Amino acid sequence: MSSSSRASPVKWGIVVIIVSLAAYYAVYVLPRGELGQAEQWRVLQAVEYDHRASSVTAEPKLLQNAAGSDLSALGLPTGQKTSPFTWILLNSDSGDDYGPIKMLPQGQSFTISCREIDDVSAKVVIEPAVSAYLKSHCVR
Repeated sequence: MSSSSRASPVKWGIVVIIVSLAAYYAVYVLPRGELGQAEQWRVLQAVEYDHRASSVTAEPKLLQNAAGSDLSALGLPTGQKTSPFTWILLNSDSGDDYGPIKMLPQGQSFTISCREIDDVSAKVVIEPAVSAYLKSHCVR
């Protein structure tokens, strides 16, 4: 075998670097970027759409395994007929361009008591940023 047909150490080094960068991107960048968050937003949109016609209520609505996923969503009562709940994901694993709080529809006021947040916390895991956000808006 001639030395020209053998791969040089430099070529192998470049291949190792490219494979390492691709692996890093797949493991650390994609799950935290827009593509990694797409499933969470899909679940949230499905939940919001499915409950858009719900009757107006003062009680929050907890959905575990929302839309067939491993995510939990909490419907926060708005008191509005056209959109009776604002939905928030309780256990989304990371933030994206919108931050750690994933909520639809965005910008609506809602009501929830601090006791109700404690009740939900006893049933499902709530990410710390989401818990802090809910507690900053709860009524004693």
